[in-house]
Amino acid sequence: MVAVVGLVLRSWGELRLGDGVGLLMALVAGLGAASYAVAAKHELDRGGHAVELLAAAYLLGAVLLVPFVLRESLAGVGTPSGAALALYLGIVTMGLANVFAVLGMRGMTPGPASTLLIADPLRGTKAPAGRASS
Repeated sequence: MVAVVGLVLRSWGELRLGDGVGLLMALVAGLGAASYAVAAKHELDRGGHAVELLAAAYLLGAVLLVPFVLRESLAGVGTPSGAALALYLGIVTMGLANVFAVLGMRGMTPGPASTLLIADPLRGTKAPAGRASS
């Protein structure tokens, strides 16, 4: 809920009447991320392995995305540079980063851990004065 309030406050002047769907999607995404963090923390406390937790979560996500992926052209992934990019994005930016995030949760309670995981995308959203945002 705090994520949705923050989203509304951050974009107050830019909101339009039809933005309710976007706010609902933000709420569902925040709820999903928090649920994942709490479930992962409980599983870690029971002796689960960080890589197994991520593998199960990403397998579920991949299965849910199959209908959308099948409608897109994947020709770029077949090229050497496309395959290298896909491997880099999968292994480095998602795999390693999330394994480290889950391992970091071992010494935390679920509340702060889920707050940090939800807040992670907020880094770098606004460029300092005089610089273009990336």
